[in-house]
Amino acid sequence: MERSQAYLTPAAGKRLIGLALVEEKAVLKAAQNGTLLIVMGTTNGYVAQALCEKLGLGPFERAGFLRGAFKGRKKDETPPQTQDFAVVKGELVRGSVFDIAPQMGPGDVILKGANALYLPGREAGVAIGNPAFGTLDPIYRAVMGRRVRAIFPVGLEKRVDSPIQALADFANDPAMKGLRLCPAPGRAYCELDALASLCGVEARLLAAGGILGAEGGVLLGMEGEKDAIEKAESLLKQVRDEAAFGE
Repeated sequence: MERSQAYLTPAAGKRLIGLALVEEKAVLKAAQNGTLLIVMGTTNGYVAQALCEKLGLGPFERAGFLRGAFKGRKKDETPPQTQDFAVVKGELVRGSVFDIAPQMGPGDVILKGANALYLPGREAGVAIGNPAFGTLDPIYRAVMGRRVRAIFPVGLEKRVDSPIQALADFANDPAMKGLRLCPAPGRAYCELDALASLCGVEARLLAAGGILGAEGGVLLGMEGEKDAIEKAESLLKQVRDEAAFGE
C-alpha cells in the first residue's frame, strides 16, 4: 500500500464531486432509463456540466445555477437561473423540482445540495429559510412516499462536529432566531467518496484552511495500491486549478 497527500480548494472539490457522481451506476441508470433530477446548487452545477459532457447533451452554463447560497461581500451580478436540471430517459428537461419530483418513482435519483456535512455518518443537513419548507418538501415526499433515491453532494468545507439531528434540534428550537436546519433524506457525497469511487483509494481529512483564495480548502491523505494512488494524483492535478466561484 502507498500513501500520498493532496490539497483541494472548495472549487476543486466541487469539480471532483461532479466528475465522480456522473460515473456512479445509479446516477447514470436513472439518467438513461428513468429520471435524474439535479436541483439548483453550486456543487450540482458541476455535476450537471459533467453529465452534459458525458452524455453529449450540449453545453451547460453553471453561472447562476444556485439556490439559497451563503454569500460574502463580493458582488455577483450574474442573473440567477430559474429552472432545475433533469435528464429523463436520456433527454434533457428543464423545469422545477416542484413539478418534476412528484412524477418520480423507484429507480429515479434526485441530487440536492446541502449546507452541513457530518462526516462520520455521511449525514447532510439543509438550511431552511422558507417557512413552507422549500425544495425539501417535494424531495421528502418523493423519497419517503415513492422510494426515490436522494444523494446530497456536499464539500468538506461544510463539515460540522455534531450529528445533524442534534444540530437540527438546536436550530429549530422555538427560542432560536434565523434559519432552521433539516436532516436530509439521503446520504451525503463528498470528496472522500469521490476519490474512493473513481480511484479506489481511501482518503482522509488531515487538515484544513488557507488564504488568498484557498479559504475553506482541505488537505487530504490517501492510501491505496500504487496504481490507485497514481490515478488519484493524476485526477487531482486535473481539478486543482479550478477557478473559485464567480471568477
